[in-house]
Amino acid sequence: YNAAKGGVHAMVSGLAREFAASGITVNTVAPCYVLTEELAALFESGAAPARLREVVEQGTAIVPLGRPGDPAEVAAAVAFLAGDESRFLTGQTIYVNGGASMG
Repeated sequence: YNAAKGGVHAMVSGLAREFAASGITVNTVAPCYVLTEELAALFESGAAPARLREVVEQGTAIVPLGRPGDPAEVAAAVAFLAGDESRFLTGQTIYVNGGASMG
């Protein structure tokens, strides 16, 4: 799917409509750069390709909070969607990106 042309949104909303009558909700989580343990270790080792470091730095520069995400922050959004508190939430994309999608 081409997210820039609404492909992911169309898929999520289409599935949400299809399964709503069965009580099934469909949502997606869209994080920005996430500093995983593996990525952090690669950067700390000095073995990360310069281009990778550059891409992550450029991507992080557009995040209003000024940092990459933490895996726990993404997991918290997923846990919310998997819990009873989100039972009336369907067809949505939850952006866990420090405000990068604000435009």
